[in-house]
Formats: sequence, C-alpha cells, structure tokens
Amino acid sequence: MNLWPALCGSFLLLVTSSGCSLGTHWPPAVSSASDIDQLPQTQRDIRGINLGEPEILLIANRFSNLDYLFLNSHSTITDTSAIAVARLEKLRQIVINDGSDLTDKGLAAISEMVALRELIIDNGEHLTNASLDSLARNRRLKLLYLNGCPNLTSEAKARIREQLPNCKIRFD
Repeated sequence: MNLWPALCGSFLLLVTSSGCSLGTHWPPAVSSASDIDQLPQTQRDIRGINLGEPEILLIANRFSNLDYLFLNSHSTITDTSAIAVARLEKLRQIVINDGSDLTDKGLAAISEMVALRELIIDNGEHLTNASLDSLARNRRLKLLYLNGCPNLTSEAKARIREQLPNCKIRFD
C-alpha cells in the first residue's frame, strides 16, 4: 500500500508546518545528481524522485539546512544513506515511501535526530520492535506513521504509544 493516499491530509500538515503551502509552493523535485547539484546549498526542502543511495548520500552531504525530505516510492534508502541523512541536524520531517531496504540499524540513527519531529515510513518490511524501541527514546517526535511493517508486534506498538503520549502514532 502506498502511504500517500492514506495520509494525504496529514501530509498537507507536514508540508504546511515546514513553511510550505501546497497551493503556493511544492518542494523542488530531484531525480539525479545533476538535479541535486543545481539546487542552492541553502535549500530547505527536497522531493526525491527515483533516487538511489548515491543521490541520497549527495543530498545528505550537501544540504546542511535541510528541514524536509520526501523520498518517493521509487527511491531507495538504505541503512548507509539513512545514517548519512541522520547527520542533518536541522531535518525535522522525513517521508520515506519505500523503506524496504531500511533496517533497525538505519532507523536507530534516524531516531537519534535532535530536530526530527515527523517521520513517515511506508513498506518497512525489515523493521522490528527494536526500531520502535529506538524511536521511543526520541521524545521530540510529534507524528509517527509506519505502514507495511509486518514484524512489529501489537505489544511493541502499545508500548511506544505509552512512551510517546504526545506523538500522533499510526500503524497500517
């Protein structure tokens, strides 16, 4: 299931809270290293289209002021690129429409991000309860949506809800 249709209303909130407005501004789309190189290093929001690990690493290394990162369902984020993204100190919102190559190791790095407030991951088939335990330590999270994560138990889901009472959490 693609998370985009199910979360359209929430996604609009994500975009709005980062200073964007769907009616007046949409983050620039990048689908290659060349596209990425054309953006100013002060870029604060990016939509990645069909990106692989090298392009995600380039984004992570180039945009220290990045506030919002959206990776479409044809982008591939791995543990290596997730760890690099996790070093973006100002990144507040991440949408990963295909987390099928992401494991607990990559999500543990993301969970330690100081500025992270909103995280959406679709197709997290390799994520386990350890991922939820990592995320539960990030008391700054306000929005967490995880979809397509068959290895998460109902007990772990209940536990993270208790540990993050101020976070809107949804599992599909």
